[in-house]
Amino acid sequence: MNHPIWLIAGREFRAYVTTASFWLALAIGPLLTGGAMLAQRTPPAAQEQLAITAQSGGGWEARFSDDFPLSPAGREQVLQVLRGEGQAVQAAPARPPREAADPSRFLLVLLLWVTLVGSLGMLLQAVVRERANRALEILLSAARPLDVVLGKVLGVGAVSVLVIGAWLAAPAAAAMLAPGPALGALAAFADPWVLMRAAVIYGLAFGFYGFLTVAAGVMARDSADAQNLARPMFAVLLVAFFTTMAAGAGAAEKTAWLTFLPPFTPFMLLVRPAPLAVEVVAIAELALATVLAGWGASEVLRKGGASPGFRWPRLLRPKTSVRDY
Repeated sequence: MNHPIWLIAGREFRAYVTTASFWLALAIGPLLTGGAMLAQRTPPAAQEQLAITAQSGGGWEARFSDDFPLSPAGREQVLQVLRGEGQAVQAAPARPPREAADPSRFLLVLLLWVTLVGSLGMLLQAVVRERANRALEILLSAARPLDVVLGKVLGVGAVSVLVIGAWLAAPAAAAMLAPGPALGALAAFADPWVLMRAAVIYGLAFGFYGFLTVAAGVMARDSADAQNLARPMFAVLLVAFFTTMAAGAGAAEKTAWLTFLPPFTPFMLLVRPAPLAVEVVAIAELALATVLAGWGASEVLRKGGASPGFRWPRLLRPKTSVRDY
């Protein structure tokens, strides 16, 4: 474990988990979520007063309890309305049933998005801070640029795993004490295949966006400059989140092509599982994009903040000294 990657990763991990504010913030979220779930216990069902059922031959059947607050004439009007609705349903053309949205998929997407937004912000500030106080130069004297990039992404990624575990453990415990819709949303996590598939997608997504964040932090001069460079990436994350929510709500046919775009791939795969061949191709593309992003971040760090393989034309190059004027 003396490899520079693990030493840098451990350093990044300890920088966050050894502070009291981190553990306080980590405990507040799960406690609020679990407490809200326990407070929303489903009350016992009231005595049924009106039961409406569909008949096998068509139409509807209504059964009123003795204490139902409606006169006999009103009950007859309700029955007439139900008969008319039954005839309209029989005359209407049959529609294919729409696949019900799985709440566990929306939970996976939400966890991924929240994890990325929070963790990438920490990673960006860590890189910018070390670039400003020249700590990156000290690291580069003892490790390769790729080791530094991987160590930082793995260290902050370990913090993200700790946060995800805490956020899932508290709702799961509360759902066991108060069964309800939340327990159904968490039941899918008991499937090892679902967990393994989600772990692969999470890892590639964090690596892809994490390497881009490191590159933005290395190219920035200060925190304000880093935020400006990273703003397009966070805008893409926001668009990907809302697009994925629309796809999960029934617009999957119109947005299926986004599965093959690496910035959208993890979200689309989590909300709507695709056929095996499609998933293999999409995950392979995401893995390739992650490798390229890691190489680009290491090249930017090696060149001291310059973009890899790109040089501004002389007329468009920013003027930084008197000689440039």
